[in-house]
Amino acid sequence: MEPVLLVCEGCGVRIRIRTSDPARVRGRDCPRCSAPLDSAVDRALGIDPAPSPDPQPRRHSARRLTTGALAVLVVAGSLASLAVREASPGPTTPPALADARPSRTRPLPIVPDAPPEAAPAVAPPAEAPDPDLDPPPPDDMADVENDRRDPSTLPKEAPPLRVPLDIGPPPAVPPLAPKVREEPRRVLVRDAKGRAIVAREYGTLKGRTAVLLPDGQIGWPEGLVETDRPFVPASIDELRRALLDDPEFATFRVLQTPHYLVFYQSTEHFAQASADLLERLFDGLTAALKKHGLPVEKPEFPLVAVVFATENDFRANRRVAADVQAYYEILSNRIFFYEKSRRDQDSPEVSALRKPQTVAHEGTHQILHNIGIQPRLSDWPLWLAEGLAEYCSPPKMTRKGTDWAGLGQVNPIHMATIRDLEDPLPDQFRGGPREALLARDRRPSTVEYLVTQKDLTPTDYARAWALTHYLYTQRLDDFVAYIGRLRRMKPFEERSPEEQLVDFREAFGGDLAQMDGKVGRYVRKLKQADALPYFAVIFEQQIGPTIRREAMVSQSPSVIRQWLESVAAPEGAQPRWRFVPHPTRKKAVEAAEAWVIEGR
Repeated sequence: MEPVLLVCEGCGVRIRIRTSDPARVRGRDCPRCSAPLDSAVDRALGIDPAPSPDPQPRRHSARRLTTGALAVLVVAGSLASLAVREASPGPTTPPALADARPSRTRPLPIVPDAPPEAAPAVAPPAEAPDPDLDPPPPDDMADVENDRRDPSTLPKEAPPLRVPLDIGPPPAVPPLAPKVREEPRRVLVRDAKGRAIVAREYGTLKGRTAVLLPDGQIGWPEGLVETDRPFVPASIDELRRALLDDPEFATFRVLQTPHYLVFYQSTEHFAQASADLLERLFDGLTAALKKHGLPVEKPEFPLVAVVFATENDFRANRRVAADVQAYYEILSNRIFFYEKSRRDQDSPEVSALRKPQTVAHEGTHQILHNIGIQPRLSDWPLWLAEGLAEYCSPPKMTRKGTDWAGLGQVNPIHMATIRDLEDPLPDQFRGGPREALLARDRRPSTVEYLVTQKDLTPTDYARAWALTHYLYTQRLDDFVAYIGRLRRMKPFEERSPEEQLVDFREAFGGDLAQMDGKVGRYVRKLKQADALPYFAVIFEQQIGPTIRREAMVSQSPSVIRQWLESVAAPEGAQPRWRFVPHPTRKKAVEAAEAWVIEGR
């Protein structure tokens, strides 16, 4: 049986076939370019090609058929999504759509205005080898074997695989794709203007489903209407326009940076300085986390900061505790702070240091919740959440004033607090021993006390900073692994204080009393660049017919605040106090004694 030579019309490759019936090769494709070989067979057999009266559809290779099918599906999906978008309800949204406004915030009127992007085509599995076709040989000749030959004529061993250098080996079968995590449901909710927007399921708390809105806010709709429409986060320009249209921000101006929208009623100088600080913080914190191997995600939503002109404006906007000077609002995903306060004149040195520290502290909370490190509404241990924020927000004095010192620098305010807690002044003032006044919960160690707290006192923030600083610098691998486990927590997943303590012991060891000593020795060796003055604090409160006077001396604003909270009697009149800075402890003690004894 003489071989028959075919010439592919697609790429010109010559193909030899050894079969008693060359016409059986009809319907096959060229092994190099996948062009059909029907015409080449007709020419080789001397048959004039003519259309069949009842033509059959030409068979495509598996690869080409799969790709074509994917393309059709993508187009059909795009058209379907467009049809859904055009038919979506507008201001006349039916009552079934729930209002998903979070507490004290409003979702923005952002409706996706673009079809979903076409999904990338998935590479199909390699074609099964055709039993009649071998790969072409190096001389551009290909053997086409017939798999229906008499078995007695088959060789005992298969011939070696011959691959032309210019084509390369057949495509390998791709590995199985990893199992895709099921995406959260998408639902339709109403915005403040009654228009339907697409929200994404975020989690469930006590049987109620929380949803994430396109502007980054979290809300709880009364009902859920599922949709196939895509969830499209607001761009920074969309969010800027939407907030400027919101009556809540009608009196604000706005600064836009690569990651932030800063809405401000403060001076432009303070707003710009705050925006610059936040961008430096974002770059420094994300770079540090990446350096230590923690996965950092790009923020899904623009980050919003709201800056009020005065403390009075700040407190008029939200009802917060008297000692709260700034906060990150986890539902709206925004930070709030102010520029000026009447208390700034009481202690200008402390107030000046507090400003950059406050902006950086709240900015750290916001960043960690938006880059995949600290899931929003997850039950992270409070000492770590606040300790990291304090670790990232130390202030410093400069020739031009105060500024952010950078990640991990020594915090002069916390250093003063820790020194004060470890070496309190003698009990020479009325008001009781300060050891009892500032005593922590009775636990075997300060670390155990701190790890199990659900609420922190002002001085606990310094302890959390010290513990975080020690673990970050002395136990870095364990600390990074600990954060890596916590970042996988689910929203609303609760952890009891006992469970938090178990997690901490597993990460860092069980001898927490020994860790107390190590943290103390470590902090005492830190160099402090900026020393605060000593403050003589004088307190006065009328209780019935008598006037009560107390005084104390401290360098620490946190110790002072905690002391004032403890000495104020709830049954007395509104207390009054002031604190006066002095260059030395001796002068501060003399001033405090004069106040208590002589009332001056």
